[in-house]
Amino acid sequence: MVRILIVGLMFFTVRPLQAQTIYFQAPMLRASATIAPGWMPANDAQTIYVPGFLEFLLTEKYALRGDTYQFIDATYNNSPFRPQFMNRLFFGGTRYFGKNNWRHYLGIQTGLSFAYLEHSENAGNRWNFSPAYAFRLGTSFYVWKYFHFFGDLSYLGGRFRGLEVGSISGNELVVSFGLGFQIAWKRK
Repeated sequence: MVRILIVGLMFFTVRPLQAQTIYFQAPMLRASATIAPGWMPANDAQTIYVPGFLEFLLTEKYALRGDTYQFIDATYNNSPFRPQFMNRLFFGGTRYFGKNNWRHYLGIQTGLSFAYLEHSENAGNRWNFSPAYAFRLGTSFYVWKYFHFFGDLSYLGGRFRGLEVGSISGNELVVSFGLGFQIAWKRK
């Protein structure tokens, strides 16, 4: 029994000292889609999205990234904001920090929100297209050459303007995490 414990202890002690394979390398294409909850404090609403991203890692520190947030459903508490359909599209840059297979990132994006809104019982429905922006903070851990785990906190900003009930805030916090995919290729 003591020998098994010693061998097991040696295995777990020596293994981290071995060279670790680095899966985070540029150029690389990353993508994912997941289910994410959101919170709109100004509208007193909790939302659910299917967010997805496609990102091209230019260097070890910089990437170009596009995101989409497809609205699924929401819970409202006296909110004039009641989308029947909504999609948010963003494009921008990402800055990476960290070493080896665990990377952290900050991103800023500009974009467009479009929605089919139910303004109120009296005002009816209509399409709305509004400019938007996003700030992103996240972390990724690369576990294999094709997979990584990620966690992401996004602040989506903007206003839905030109509505019968006035301007409505589109500011929202969205949390997403899950399994991502990547394809890295080496330069010749």
